Amino acid sequence: FRLANVRGVFINSALFTDIGNVWYLRENPAFPDGEFRIANLWRDLGIAVGTGVRVDFTFLKFRIDYAFKAKDPSPADPGAQNKFFYDFNVLKGTVQLGVDYPF
Repeated sequence: FRLANVRGVFINSALFTDIGNVWYLRENPAFPDGEFRIANLWRDLGIAVGTGVRVDFTFLKFRIDYAFKAKDPSPADPGAQNKFFYDFNVLKGTVQLGVDYPF
């Protein structure tokens, strides 16, 4: 979303989600249930949501993002498994700085 244009420098914002996880191809005794199974896909997915600001100089781009967990597939509290925004606290998020676009 375009926020401003300051002397040819564009300041944009973004809303985003990050969905994924890491699985093993084969069974690994050190990580029970760590292999990919389509039946467990929803249970195993982690989801984060966030927002950010991008400063676009056309030749170089800077970004600062803030995100937090929306669904944690392996929480410390087993009662939180697959619950959205369990024990939510906006101050428990993560800040990330980037140069250019992340992809």
